[in-house]
Amino acid sequence: MKKIIVALLVIPTVFFSGTVSAQSNSTTVETTESVAKKSYLVVRVNYVQKKSGTLSRIQVDLGSSKTHPLHNVIWNMDGVLRVSENGKNFNIENEVDLLEFLAARNWKMVSVKEVNIMNTDYIQYLFEREAL
Repeated sequence: MKKIIVALLVIPTVFFSGTVSAQSNSTTVETTESVAKKSYLVVRVNYVQKKSGTLSRIQVDLGSSKTHPLHNVIWNMDGVLRVSENGKNFNIENEVDLLEFLAARNWKMVSVKEVNIMNTDYIQYLFEREAL
């Protein structure tokens, strides 16, 4: 009789844990697939005090993928962003121009936070965009 009671308690537990694991694994796959459908961009801005006022220095991090939508379109050059798009070349020198540039190309701001990298304070923006 004790063996039957133990078996009744153990068998449902084994099936239940297997079901939870299977559900958990499928959720992980869905999350990974949804992340793969997006592109990300990190922008860091730090500020330097000059006699003429505060100067913002902008850096963009596209990652190492050569398939990033902004690869060979935007890059860092001495605290200014260089842009080459549709035969036009121009600089982005401040946050407002950068935000307008990204918003016009369907980039959405995900987060903004202060970070310190190698004793330099930055405002860090994270952007995402649905892959085309």
